[in-house]
Amino acid sequence: MRIFQGRSPFSPDRNHIHHLLLDRCGMGHAAVTLTCVGVNVFFIMLAYSCRSMNPSLLLFLLLAVAFTGLSLLYLGRRPRQRRLFVAKSIREPQPAIKSAAPSKIVPLTQQEAAKVDQH
Repeated sequence: MRIFQGRSPFSPDRNHIHHLLLDRCGMGHAAVTLTCVGVNVFFIMLAYSCRSMNPSLLLFLLLAVAFTGLSLLYLGRRPRQRRLFVAKSIREPQPAIKSAAPSKIVPLTQQEAAKVDQH
């Protein structure tokens, strides 16, 4: 995918299976690990139970199941929307405390609070 996009194949991205499960399904790291192990065990059992099949047909079956699962993961569930929460305060701002990092909390004036209430 990175080469097709004109990027280095060694550049980082979030297109790996574990990132897709984390982002799209909302799973935690332990759940993603157990899901990946479970899918691997499923493929091992499927390959072992179908070992008497023609190897080409078995390979086609395994690839079809894998790509169907991947397409459902890519297309099925959309990523969770990250929501922005704005806390409104109509009090006068407190004097700023000297710190290394600037604060990202900005108090609203009464006019701005009224605009927020209208929406």
